[in-house]
This record gives sequence, structure tokens and C-alpha cells, in this order.
Amino acid sequence: MTSNVTENDVLGLDNDALFKSTDKGEEFELSEEFENEYKLIDRLAKNAATHITKLVNQQKLLEKNNILKSEINKVSQKDFESAIPDKLDRIKKKIKLVNENQSLLETKEKTKPIDKETIKWGGIGSGGVTDQMKLEAKLINLQRFTDPTRGFNKESVSSKLPKHFEIGTFQDSNVDYYNRFTNKQKKQGTLGDILQNEQLLDYIETKSNKIMEETEKFGKRHVSKKRKSRK
Repeated sequence: MTSNVTENDVLGLDNDALFKSTDKGEEFELSEEFENEYKLIDRLAKNAATHITKLVNQQKLLEKNNILKSEINKVSQKDFESAIPDKLDRIKKKIKLVNENQSLLETKEKTKPIDKETIKWGGIGSGGVTDQMKLEAKLINLQRFTDPTRGFNKESVSSKLPKHFEIGTFQDSNVDYYNRFTNKQKKQGTLGDILQNEQLLDYIETKSNKIMEETEKFGKRHVSKKRKSRK
């Protein structure tokens, strides 16, 4: 037996009506049992709709990206094809032809041309004179003046340096004699050695004072002679 469906029972679920009739005529209200379920279904439907719109927008963006990628690949391929001849020309310029008999690697080191004059002078080179080397050479020549036991010869002190000469330095070694200079006694260059020697400085001072006195006396005599000649 089937029961007749009336306007009061719109949809029956386990003999429970989804809508209930009201006294206001044709208007219907939800029953309390199905009100929460209806709200849940409504939320799920809204979430599904928003999710579907997001998926549609993502699909559109992917299609646009694929179109852009294809266009970029076309342009880059054209540029690459146009740039190939220039690159090939550059590579051809860098390539060097090699004979079969010619070796790729240099087996022998390049030797500098030997100067016969340097061999005569014991390997002492020429050129490369610095201001410090000039000062050292002058001080070495002037050291003859500082030695009172030796005579001073002006010809020995030449203004020009020799063509072949070098200045060397002592290198310390464990085999050296114990009476070698200590680190405090070592000075840089000939000028430092002269300034350290007190006896030498005293001799230079006394010698220079004598020269100054003689020049003053000679100047006074010369002036007095001129005055007498004028009279």
C-alpha cells in the first residue's frame, strides 16, 4: 500500500517531512531535524563552486603560459640560427693549423741570447741602475776619504758608474763564524754602517772643521789683499 503524498509531506525521509506547512497559506519552513544538514549542503556547494572557478582560472593561465613558451622558443631559435655564422667565424679565427711534423707542445724552454761581454765579466749584467744603487756606489767611493791611513785621490772618485757592476748582500748561514754581526748591528746599506761607526763620525767632524777654518782664513787673506791693492 502506498500512502498519498499531500502538500504537507513534500519529501518524506523515514516518515519525516523536509518542509512543514504553516498557517500563512502556501509558505513552507524547514523542519528542525534537516535545517543543519541543509546548511552543510549549502556550504559544500559554495566551496565546490569556488574551487571549480579556481581550477578554470589555473587552466587558462597554463594555456597562456604554453602559448608564450612556444613563441619564445620560436624567437630564440631564429636568433640562434642567425647567430650561428658569426660564432663559426670566431671559432675559425681561433683555430690554428698545425703541421704533422710540428709538435703541439714546446719540448724545449726558450733560452735568452747570451751576451759575450757578460761572460767576460763573470756573469755580471749591465743596466737596471736605480737611485739607491747610485748612492751606494758614491758612498763606497767616498769611503776612501774617511780612512785616515789612506790618501784621497780625486781621480778614483769618478762621477760615472761602470757599465758592468752589481751590488750584493751577505746571506746568513749556520756555517758562518760566530763573530758575524748581530741583527742589531746590521744596518741597511753603506750609509747605515757609516752612521753606526762613532770613530768614523768623529774623524769626519774634525776633518770638516779643519777645512772650514782653512777656507775662512783664505777668504780673509783674499779680502785684505784686495783692499791693499785698491789703496
